[in-house]
Amino acid sequence: MLRLVIITLFLSPLLLSAQKSPTYLSIEGGGTGITGSVNVAKPLIIHPRYKLIFQWGLGLSSKVVQSKPPVNIPAQLFCSFGRRNSFFDVGVGSSLVLGSKLDKTVNEPASTELYLSPIIGFRHESRKWFVRFYACPLFHAGGESLYNDLTSDFVNIGVGIGTIF
Repeated sequence: MLRLVIITLFLSPLLLSAQKSPTYLSIEGGGTGITGSVNVAKPLIIHPRYKLIFQWGLGLSSKVVQSKPPVNIPAQLFCSFGRRNSFFDVGVGSSLVLGSKLDKTVNEPASTELYLSPIIGFRHESRKWFVRFYACPLFHAGGESLYNDLTSDFVNIGVGIGTIF
């Protein structure tokens, strides 16, 4: 299952690049990438008043997550409403944490954990650059651990800067 998710994430850029739409490349702190992430995004739909954007990347997990390797796979699907260069972002995000021992006893094996998030934020774009601020509290997909160090301390705000090409 995990291999299928990883293969899909890496093949997605090839499938989406067939569209004649811009590509967004960004570096983000916090957000669905937990500590930070490098992301690629493609608009799936471009309308004069909104854009539907899919973003995926490779994130860095903090020590609190207790994952080996300390990486995660963030993904977001959000709609940017607005005109010209200022947009209001609303959507959903996820973070697939690989090899996490969070909320596990010493003898329990590490597992892959999925966290989901609502996203609300602001994006400002110029011709070649953009900046983005958003709130995104993460919740465990299984529902059994909605409150832990991962979801309560630092995964509430994302800040990103990137280029458009």
